Amino acid sequence: MCTIPRRTESGPAPLSFGQQRLWFLNQLRPNDSAYHVIQVLRLTGPLDVPVLERAFNEIRRRHDLLRANFDLVGDQPVQFVAPYRPVPFTVVDCSNCPEDQHESACQETIANYSRPPFNLKNDHLLRTALVRLGPTEHRLVLVMHHIIYDGWSTRLLLQECATLYEAFSQGKPSPLPELPIQYSDYARWQREWLTGPVLDKQLSYWKERLRGSVSPLELPADRPRRSGETSTAAHVVKVLPVELLQSLKSLGQRHNATLFMTLLAAFQTLLYRVSGQDDIVLGAPIAGRTQLETEKLLGFFVNTLPIRIDMSGRPTFAQLLDRVRLVVLDAINHQELPFEKLVEELQPERSLNHPPLVQVMLNAFLLDIPQLNAQGLTLESLNVSADESKFDLTMYVLKAGQNIRVDLKYNADLFDAVRMEHLLDQFVQLLQQIVAAPDKRI
Repeated sequence: MCTIPRRTESGPAPLSFGQQRLWFLNQLRPNDSAYHVIQVLRLTGPLDVPVLERAFNEIRRRHDLLRANFDLVGDQPVQFVAPYRPVPFTVVDCSNCPEDQHESACQETIANYSRPPFNLKNDHLLRTALVRLGPTEHRLVLVMHHIIYDGWSTRLLLQECATLYEAFSQGKPSPLPELPIQYSDYARWQREWLTGPVLDKQLSYWKERLRGSVSPLELPADRPRRSGETSTAAHVVKVLPVELLQSLKSLGQRHNATLFMTLLAAFQTLLYRVSGQDDIVLGAPIAGRTQLETEKLLGFFVNTLPIRIDMSGRPTFAQLLDRVRLVVLDAINHQELPFEKLVEELQPERSLNHPPLVQVMLNAFLLDIPQLNAQGLTLESLNVSADESKFDLTMYVLKAGQNIRVDLKYNADLFDAVRMEHLLDQFVQLLQQIVAAPDKRI
């Protein structure tokens, strides 16, 4: 694919396909907080607040998208970038609270910043609050609208923050080179590139892959589904034993499959068993940064791959894993078509009762998010779960040191916690059965 050029014109820029869908959803439900991204950085050690503030403002200056707003020009949504100006931190001092109340104080701050909706036309789409818990213990709470940020941006944000803090603490200028492009350059390039034969080839693959009737995944629920695609979220968590994790990796290696593919096949098996359906489409996010120039950009690049697996024919788990591996590799080779464009072209039957094509997601982020040190200050990212759910189920599989943490986020308007705890227990038991007898029929 071609190198992404810089825009030569000033003024508003088009939205990427992913941004356009989020903008459209915001117009439908302007008070919805389901697309708020919550990022909390734990800061341990002596903290120079003005230096951290300067470092974070430099990140805002470098990445135009963090200063963007969205509005209509004619009948088309566009993005405008506001001129850079420093924005001071709001400091929430909880240092006088008893230590056993620190966590609740942090959660209260997160709720205060994450629940109010964003006005995409006028608001700053990045909210910051520094929570002081003690002389050497702070939390930096960041709340952003998904239209300007995705989870894959976290490593980059953490690395830039540590690098800038280190330099500014020593009175040095920023060592980071200027970015070769901005997100608006990528958005324009995507719309110009994904046309004609390129678009036709991508669409042809996905139309063939998803042809025929794909029924919504119907899981046993505790309450009837209510109207509206987003609902109250809750979650249950398990940590996989190290021995089980190693066995899963070994099983995958014997079939030339990654750990993600193995977990995906296992999750598909679980859904097949509880739903009774053998034609299942499961969503899997992919970074979407297919161009070299996008690797250093904060922004919304993540794409959803609809992974359709045929569970029929009474396969063994090993046979199913071989099927999954081929389907996933094929999907990755056709990842350039945005999920939003696919939905637009396929025009599946739309319902406010469930999202199109995909009702369940597997989000396996198996990269280490490093703990960084700068001038005696340790920076690490903490996992935070949002208050609303866009899907019936989302299984997050996250690195936790040497372990794997499985966080099952669910629509609490549909399911009770007891049912979800039992489902996650079933998943762990299923993984144990899989490594013990991969040649047993599912």
